[in-house]
Amino acid sequence: MVDPYVSLEMHDGMAVIKVAVGKNALRFPLTKAGCLAAGRDIFKMDAPHFMCSSSVDFPQLIKPRCRLDVRELMSEGFTKAMDEAERPRKKLISKIVTFCNMSAVFMSKLTDEEKALFDVLYSTNHIGDRS
Repeated sequence: MVDPYVSLEMHDGMAVIKVAVGKNALRFPLTKAGCLAAGRDIFKMDAPHFMCSSSVDFPQLIKPRCRLDVRELMSEGFTKAMDEAERPRKKLISKIVTFCNMSAVFMSKLTDEEKALFDVLYSTNHIGDRS
């Protein structure tokens, strides 16, 4: 897959964020919501990362008085989309870990080292009290 290339430009008289992938391009308004949406859509493209034009770092050259940190907001949108996509998997892992922890048979089969690792996994998933 070709990495998405992000730039800022004027399109039909509006300042926009352009996300180009090969010959296709998506455009988003140069607003906070547009930056977040661009990051979200880059995640939905299954792109592990994206490249940016220098215009992304200087939005005021496209839209005077624009003080948005476009790169940061796009990263925030990407991260939120990734967290949302991971939520069902994390919930399932949490249920599995809770079930295994409640199973005496499972716990009896673990070595001391595995029990220590399991306790770390259990506590980092914020499952709650094991009693």
